[in-house]
Amino acid sequence: MPFSVTSISFYILLISYMHRVCYLSGVVALGVGLKTHLPFLKDGPTTGFKPTSVLILGGSSAVGAATIQLLRLAVPDCTILATGSRKHHDHIIALGANKAIDRNSTSLVIDVKCETPDFRGVDAIIDAVGAGSTQREVFESLGPIGPKKYAQIWTGADEINVPSGVNSVMFRVSELTQLQGGR
Repeated sequence: MPFSVTSISFYILLISYMHRVCYLSGVVALGVGLKTHLPFLKDGPTTGFKPTSVLILGGSSAVGAATIQLLRLAVPDCTILATGSRKHHDHIIALGANKAIDRNSTSLVIDVKCETPDFRGVDAIIDAVGAGSTQREVFESLGPIGPKKYAQIWTGADEINVPSGVNSVMFRVSELTQLQGGR
């Protein structure tokens, strides 16, 4: 069935909107979820949490991919690790992650810790896909000393319960207006 110019225009507009929502979600993940400074926002905060290492769960998802790019801009020297299926690893690296980790790895925690200095683990996790609800062991990849931040995007499900000592924030894209410069 041939597409009309109107239907093609609608799909282009829809894809453009969805693309923007993913980047806005990434901004909120960093600004609200981690309270990271965002130098690319006009009049945005110039101080805030500066992670040395972050694990992004769902790095090959649209929100995860946008978040990788934004984190690389906000904190250029941060070690960014991201999960995804093996077929997406090259793409995850091309987006700016230092290392792509197989989301189905039976040694996920060890794989993450091996990529951090002294095998200490990451400062923070950004969960772009709600993986923390089923992959509970992922919280063990947080370093024993440090902020232990977990930023989870609202996926429509209940907030993911985290282990004691983990600082969790669930965020929605609508919280963009909470950020200085977010308008």
